[in-house]
Amino acid sequence: MTPFAHAESARRWPSEKVIAPPVIDGDLADATWAALKPGEGFVDILSQEPSQFKTEVWLGYDAKAVYVAFRCSHPDPSQIVAREVLPGASFANDDHVTFAIDPFNARSGFESLFRVNAIGTQTEVIGGGRAEKREWRGRWKAATKRWEGGYTVEMEIPWAILDRPQGTRDLSINFERRHAAIARTDVWNEMGRPAQPENEALWQGVQLPAGTSDRKPQILAYGLLEGRQDPSFERLRVGLDAKVKLSSTMTGIGTLYPDFQNIEQQVEAVGFTRTERYQSDRRPFFAEGDQYFNVMTGGGMGSGFYSRRIREIDSAAKVYGQLNPNTQLGAFAALSPDNEFNFVGKVQRTFAGQGAVSAFATAHQDENRKETLMGMAGTKRFGNFSLSGQLGRLNRVGDDASAYQMSGTLKAPNLSSLLSYRSVPTNYRPYLGFASFVGFAGPLWVTSYALNPTKGALESYGATSTLIDDRQFDGKVQQRGVQLDMFASLRSFHTFSMTYASVQFPDATDRILATEYSFSRRDPYNSLSLGYSTGARGTQSTRSYSAGIRRRPIKNLDLGLSWYQEEFGPVASQMIGTASWQFDPKRSLSARLVRNGTQTNSYLAYREAGFAGSEIYVILGDPNAPSFRSRLAVKWVMPIGF
Repeated sequence: MTPFAHAESARRWPSEKVIAPPVIDGDLADATWAALKPGEGFVDILSQEPSQFKTEVWLGYDAKAVYVAFRCSHPDPSQIVAREVLPGASFANDDHVTFAIDPFNARSGFESLFRVNAIGTQTEVIGGGRAEKREWRGRWKAATKRWEGGYTVEMEIPWAILDRPQGTRDLSINFERRHAAIARTDVWNEMGRPAQPENEALWQGVQLPAGTSDRKPQILAYGLLEGRQDPSFERLRVGLDAKVKLSSTMTGIGTLYPDFQNIEQQVEAVGFTRTERYQSDRRPFFAEGDQYFNVMTGGGMGSGFYSRRIREIDSAAKVYGQLNPNTQLGAFAALSPDNEFNFVGKVQRTFAGQGAVSAFATAHQDENRKETLMGMAGTKRFGNFSLSGQLGRLNRVGDDASAYQMSGTLKAPNLSSLLSYRSVPTNYRPYLGFASFVGFAGPLWVTSYALNPTKGALESYGATSTLIDDRQFDGKVQQRGVQLDMFASLRSFHTFSMTYASVQFPDATDRILATEYSFSRRDPYNSLSLGYSTGARGTQSTRSYSAGIRRRPIKNLDLGLSWYQEEFGPVASQMIGTASWQFDPKRSLSARLVRNGTQTNSYLAYREAGFAGSEIYVILGDPNAPSFRSRLAVKWVMPIGF
């Protein structure tokens, strides 16, 4: 059996140290690669058949870094597409390669992904989550080179970027190659359909270096000079963030007077909704290690921790990482203005992809409220079937409440089905949590089916059905009905989708039919979408219209415009316009205009950031205000290393 043959459905890669580090220039003529054995045999991740495109990979290491190389052959190199030049961008529509690695071999979804597109732009997803600042994400090298038969990629990934145990161990790894023109992905180690964690490939017998050299504190200090009119206001604000590796597996972070006001958050939609909308959080302190703080997510119980509940922070500290290869820990405490205190903690034990158990706690205290939420969650997988459950106990003076959820999930090729039962009492409203509905108990059944033909006009198509029957505790209907979602994507880059929903609520029955069309030649900078819905909410009719367009009329200039209008009683409308001029990958000028009904907000920003070193931001306006503010802010971020 060759070193790279399948064994027990998972591939093995032998450990090979390099004699000397390769020069990272995209040229694979380096003697380092000639001394290593290449890996081949990539398969299409959907069909599980051998790929029509030849891909070769090399892997080696020393005490400093991991070294990876790809040779990506293509019979028609003109079909290789790559447009993204900003580090950290999504490469969904670019030809690119990915190296995945988990030094703990925990098979728990905490692997790190290092991606490089065909023009050498880098992006990474570090296990556990990281903020955007380059010094904190970690510096690694990559280079590409085009040749008459395709392109090559080299990577150098320092061990210091990766949380890791010590000693000689087997690591989980994989290699992927994305073909943008045909929207297909090839993978070196095929993990089954659906993917099974126990089938992850092993990099065997790697001698992991000690982490003592990683433990140098990193500080990001900032100064913010701000002035505005109406009312007249001027101030100079300073703050800092500090990060230190407590060990090779654990990280500690502290922040003092962080700047949240100038972080552009997600714009909330204006369309009708019966519940609060969940919105993402881009603030760096919460982005760091965010995977370790996923508390009780999914289903009708919502999330046990919703970071946007914490609006401001005067000071905070967090610690996160791996206590050992199978145990993850995350905890943080924050003090906010007016003596508000918030705490979140979670510990999780994983079982080699077969399941996990976790316990968590959150606490909130201010002058009007004091509460704690404690709970546990667990999941166990039996082949393609899994069982899971979660329980939360909210303790508030004179007002306790418990919520729970039990679920069974079946995942098979092209098909997935979830059957869940939830019970959430009316007084279950944790301050730091997010729950769409409360005061109900009932089942939820969601089934999805999708196909990806290898031939014909259809590239992919599928449908999802959702059945729900939630009842209030007195037996009355809380939410009962059905929703059917269907989609079809053509190889000619057209996509169509349709949704029909008929749901009964305590006061009315909603019946909505919605359609959407989009067109894009897999170019995110030149796309079009149109949407329309019609129906009734109770006895009142409703309609909505939406449109969106993104264009790159000339190099470096990106424009976007989206519009939404809903007719349901008073007309609600929203328009969002964006423009960005990219001087180079580090410097850009951007603007955004948001009009909600009669209120209009806009801002103009200059950014010199995205790489290591000092960063400068100049903002005219307020990115998150409901209407325009005459405000000028100049922010300077300076990294301090030790």
